[in-house]
Amino acid sequence: MKVRNFTWADLPALAEFIDVIRKAAGDDRSITPSSLEEELSMPGLAPEEDCSLFEDGQGLLAYSLIHPELRIRRTVLDMGFHPSAAATGLEREVVQRGLAKARELNAAVLHICVPPSRFWKNTLEEEGFSPAHKYWQMHWRGETVPPVKLPNGTTIQAFQPGDEGRITQVQNAAFGGSWGFAPNTVEEVTHRVGMSISSPKGILFLTHGEETSGYCWTTVQDGSSGSIGCIAMIGVAPSHRGRGLGKPILLAGMDYLQSRGVEYIKLDVDETNGSAIRLYRSVGFKKTMEVHWFESLLSGT
Repeated sequence: MKVRNFTWADLPALAEFIDVIRKAAGDDRSITPSSLEEELSMPGLAPEEDCSLFEDGQGLLAYSLIHPELRIRRTVLDMGFHPSAAATGLEREVVQRGLAKARELNAAVLHICVPPSRFWKNTLEEEGFSPAHKYWQMHWRGETVPPVKLPNGTTIQAFQPGDEGRITQVQNAAFGGSWGFAPNTVEEVTHRVGMSISSPKGILFLTHGEETSGYCWTTVQDGSSGSIGCIAMIGVAPSHRGRGLGKPILLAGMDYLQSRGVEYIKLDVDETNGSAIRLYRSVGFKKTMEVHWFESLLSGT
């Protein structure tokens, strides 16, 4: 087996490989070289340094990519394995390489997200990881989004050019202190706004007078049988919480996604966030799966 760093010439092969992995896992999202290029071009990412490809004479067996979030001294390891390489011991090598990369970056913690399984729990715990958090994925497959009822004095506004700083500010305020959240920069948000899965019309602000009360950022991805809508991020500013503003901004985002003809709408939520789960269930979202986050607190950092 050969392990080498990613180069941009590998983009088509890596996109095809990720597509194979997703289909084998029952994930109906599809990825193209151009959409993968957008993801790997995110400010702060260094794929030619922090993405490793594991291959044999037949092609790719696995990949690993470190996402540095060094403002909070965190790194996240994204990894994928060809179905034929499952439970072969390659997983340990990929994880160990991720740990080495995280230490090179002087990170304090490495996080890994995996599907729930005894195999992954045992493997990661033997490599020094411990369980950290569980997230749910929830889907909405209704026919009609309930009507949006705005509280008095509030309005919905779509993103406009120049709003990059505005959404950065409300997003950082809404998620500050949340587990695993690294404050975003205007540069990072600007890149995400320009990605093909985003549309300014699908990035919505809830306003009260001159103040931004909350926001909902939606994306639309290609799927195997149609497009998939996603509530990528949704939040209410701390000073506006407790006023029932989560539901109208959520419904506004869902209404936009339904107008795009998506097959269904999905979102992720921390299983400890009871108020958010109750909100999502109240409009028809149902839990479809969960993923488990593990962490390694890196010694000597």
